[in-house]
Amino acid sequence: MPARERQHEPDLQSSRSLVSVMAAVLVLVVALSAVAWFGFRYASPQAPPPLLPSTEVPAPVPELQVSPQKDLSQLMASQRQRLHGVGWVDREAGIVHMPIKRAMALLVKRGLKEGSP
Repeated sequence: MPARERQHEPDLQSSRSLVSVMAAVLVLVVALSAVAWFGFRYASPQAPPPLLPSTEVPAPVPELQVSPQKDLSQLMASQRQRLHGVGWVDREAGIVHMPIKRAMALLVKRGLKEGSP
């Protein structure tokens, strides 16, 4: 049986139309991609210029410890004094800090006021 007698779908025998449609689609995709890229690149909203000129402050230089052992001993001394000493936290409100044992002794001696926790 010769090939001429088989005439299944004669419109697909020519691949020229298929190649031309594929080329047209490729050109269309490339063109639309270029348009979209230019659109996003140049049509995107730009930040407005600042109203005031920039006043940049230089970053502070880090302060290094010259004598860490001395600093630590001073910190420990101030914490010990705060823990074992007596002093005002808020004078207007009548709040003081004192050692726990002394506070417990005053509480036993004076008792709790009504409405205290």
